[in-house]
Amino acid sequence: METTEPSEDNFARIYAKARGSKTFLYGLMAFILAWLAVSHWTGFDADHGLINLVLSAEASVSLAFFAMMGEKQDIQHREQIDAMLALLQAIKREEDQILGEIGHE
Repeated sequence: METTEPSEDNFARIYAKARGSKTFLYGLMAFILAWLAVSHWTGFDADHGLINLVLSAEASVSLAFFAMMGEKQDIQHREQIDAMLALLQAIKREEDQILGEIGHE
C-alpha cells in the first residue's frame, strides 16, 4: 500500500479545491485582462507569446497534477476492490463450510 505524507494530501486537496473554484476562474480572467491591457498600453508582449507561455505552463502543471491525483485514486480503488474480493471469498468459504456441515446431517 502506497503512503503519502499528510502535507502532500493537504496540499493536493487545497490545490484541487482552489483550482476548481469560481475564485480561481475570476482571478485567472482578471490576470489575463490585466496582462492584455498592459500589453495594449505599453507594447509589452505585443505578440502575446509570453502570456501564452505562462498559461500553457499553468495548464501543463495542472494536467500533470490532476493525472497524479487520478493515479492515486485508481490505486486506492484497486486496493479497496482487492479487499472486498478477499472478504467475499472468505464469506463464500464460510458458506460452503456451513452448507457442507448441513449436508452431512
